[in-house]
Amino acid sequence: MSNTIAPVLIPTMSRFNKLRRCINSIRKSGLAKKTDLFLAIDFPAKQEHIRGFQKINNYANSVTGFKSVTILKRKENFGAFLNFQSAIDHIFHHFENCIVLEDDNEVSKDFLNYMNAGLEFSKQNKDIFAVCGYMYPCILDKISHDFFLYDGFSAWGFGVWKKKYYNLNLEIKEVEAFLKEPHNKKKITSKHLLANWKHGIRRGYIGFDSMVCFHQLRTSTFSVFPKITRVNNKGFDGSGVHCEKDSIISSELDKQKIFQGTADYSNLKSIKRNNEAKKIIDNYLTKFIWYRKYLRNPSLVFRKVYEIIRLKLDS
Repeated sequence: MSNTIAPVLIPTMSRFNKLRRCINSIRKSGLAKKTDLFLAIDFPAKQEHIRGFQKINNYANSVTGFKSVTILKRKENFGAFLNFQSAIDHIFHHFENCIVLEDDNEVSKDFLNYMNAGLEFSKQNKDIFAVCGYMYPCILDKISHDFFLYDGFSAWGFGVWKKKYYNLNLEIKEVEAFLKEPHNKKKITSKHLLANWKHGIRRGYIGFDSMVCFHQLRTSTFSVFPKITRVNNKGFDGSGVHCEKDSIISSELDKQKIFQGTADYSNLKSIKRNNEAKKIIDNYLTKFIWYRKYLRNPSLVFRKVYEIIRLKLDS
């Protein structure tokens, strides 16, 4: 591994308790004392956020256990994405890579070791876009490899090189143009991605995760994933921007067992795609999409049934 340890960025605003738990978990992770930590604190968007924002500001000044702690404080509300983008631009002015966590993430004790090893081994690998720390709550017991390449992406703890990140195109019009060509749909091997992109086009916004997946599809690249998650998400309580309150999903994620111990990171040198893992993950995410779209919205189910019946009658 290189002597250069990737900095860690955590965008945040008002979720004080979650941020504190996130930082405490990173502090226990190996390499913390060699890691530069960046906190991008957005200005409150609503009155109800001010108290948490003030707590975070007071807390941020007392954070220790890292090589350095840099606070990027906004004087006006940037919004979640601009706060993140401005912060990563700042970091990439000084560093060649970066690890990004959401403030509701909690990590394993080997998280920093895994992420830095993954970044080092993927630096010259043109097939790899990023290194992801999260693994979905899938049953992967029969998968023999500890790490594998997957054409998906998760922003719940990821690492990326500067050069690769700035090749990323986040324009929704690119997705629209791609899907208008019938032959392109044959290239999409994951049903949940197509559903996400279509839904995003209708509402005029496609999430960062889905845009990275689109980039990977267009460039034939992948992300590194661990068989056992190195990150837990504690954000399905309605406090975040993108994850509304959902007790069923929250309960499922809370049951996830995070990785314990250490691993042989030299395996990352020969990392490959795993078709069986892809099949299992794709099936899980497809069910997840259907749950969030239909089971949580019964009216959509009836509308879908009505449309099918109408088409049958018209034909």
